[in-house]
Amino acid sequence: MEANDQIAAALANSDPVSIGKWTFHADSLSLECLDNHVKLEPRVAYLLYYLVENAGTPVSRTELMDGVWPGLVVGDEALTGAINKLRNAFGDDSHHPEVIRTIPKVGYQLIADVEFPNSAEAGDKPEPVANRKLGYALIALLVIAGTYFLAQRPESHPALDLSNKTSVAVLPFTNLSGDKSQGYFAVGMTEDIVTDLSKISGLHVIAFREAPPTRQELVQKYGIQYLLEGSVRRLADRVRVNAQLVRNEDGSNLWAERYDRELEDVFALQEELSHHIVGALSLTLTGGEQDLLSRPQMESFDAYDLFLQGRRHTRNVTRESNLTAQQLFERAIEADPRFARAYAALSVNHAVAYRRGWAGEPDKTLELAVDLAQKAASLDNSSPHILWALGYSYLFRKEYQKAIDSLEKAIHIAPSFADGYALLALINNNLGRYEQAAEKIRKAMAINPVYTFEYPYLLGWAYYGASRYEQAIEILSKAIERNESALAPHLFLAASYIGLDQQDDAEWEIEQIRVIDPEYSTSKYESMARMANEDELNRFLNDLRKAGLPD
Repeated sequence: MEANDQIAAALANSDPVSIGKWTFHADSLSLECLDNHVKLEPRVAYLLYYLVENAGTPVSRTELMDGVWPGLVVGDEALTGAINKLRNAFGDDSHHPEVIRTIPKVGYQLIADVEFPNSAEAGDKPEPVANRKLGYALIALLVIAGTYFLAQRPESHPALDLSNKTSVAVLPFTNLSGDKSQGYFAVGMTEDIVTDLSKISGLHVIAFREAPPTRQELVQKYGIQYLLEGSVRRLADRVRVNAQLVRNEDGSNLWAERYDRELEDVFALQEELSHHIVGALSLTLTGGEQDLLSRPQMESFDAYDLFLQGRRHTRNVTRESNLTAQQLFERAIEADPRFARAYAALSVNHAVAYRRGWAGEPDKTLELAVDLAQKAASLDNSSPHILWALGYSYLFRKEYQKAIDSLEKAIHIAPSFADGYALLALINNNLGRYEQAAEKIRKAMAINPVYTFEYPYLLGWAYYGASRYEQAIEILSKAIERNESALAPHLFLAASYIGLDQQDDAEWEIEQIRVIDPEYSTSKYESMARMANEDELNRFLNDLRKAGLPD
């Protein structure tokens, strides 16, 4: 059973709940007030149910993400978009709220009066919210049961043949610094280790950012032989790293090591750790791979630290976070003018600002993104992430072959670089090469089966382009489950419904788009489109117009 079906089934026997002047019918996923009847998406309805459970109490964004999207890899935008949909349904004003209040730097609070009218009999008072929590918890367990496997299993695409490769799953290293704000440092260390290991042709690497599976699941679902886990403790000017390799089949330790270094030696530490892992796995490196594992020396640890802080802010896709990340990357470059990855990160930062319409001077911003990526590549052309940034900037300048060349080089360097295949899929979609795009994104999904919404979105786009509308609808719906506030999957889903003459469904998707961005239009999409074939662009725009998206 799919996640949305699981949620609907879990809420099917729920009683109506009064929320202010509204009645929430969880069983029909709807709100009602006088003659006004509003249908809610299953995940949005479950978010409301979760807020009702905690009525009157501030609930953190983290708790809501964990509770409403358990086990799913979703972006922060998913929660923001779902909250916005609830506010639109209630007609609530975020500046003068009567139903849902934003608690700055905390989360959200349901402030409207909540009653359970069906629970009062013979003059009894409605059952308090607190007494109903066991029921809600059972529903949450049902939802978790449905969504965990959605998040952690690969879609129905061919799995990789790992018979000739050693395979390792990497879990996020635990932050033991005693300061939660230092979490970005442990995350950054983990990501750098994953990047190093992905450069080894005889090794397949999967990084699990959230909801790590059990060893049995790693073996049975993914065929992964080993698990790398560890911890990072940053104390004053020193860093301690503990790491161990575990055999998934029986849980025994293959290798373990403890490192204690000056912060200035963090790159040497990472290089040493990667070589120790390679030795423990009895892997033989080629001469080229030996060179790829050698890190360029840093002039300043402060530059690396600023870079990691900036990368943390890029995970929140907002204008404010984009600007904060930009400033941190610029400071990193000031601290070390030869820090190639900082130039690449700043390039992507500007490209995202260009793509999302945040740039005051779009053309100059795009040129700056290309210049920064080229500068990064001139300093270090052995990093897959730098080459990815170069390909990303070339795509927006419609230099498709240069973008493809950069990505193919990145994949040659790092065979397990799933995001490289994903960006190739995006480029091929823009070129109208839909079968090639589908092939690339399936490969990315096989390499990294714990992907974010972008992967199924790109596959859905490829299916739409190839007029395989039923398949497009199925996979785009899964992309939306991972991030309901992302516009692109809704756009291609609406167009796919038009392809099957399902007008009502197409119009529903346009309604969701208008909730996310009331000003969105075909001209807004066209202004940022990178489709090389004008006929393909016009076909898509015409389908959106038929679905009801204004010009």
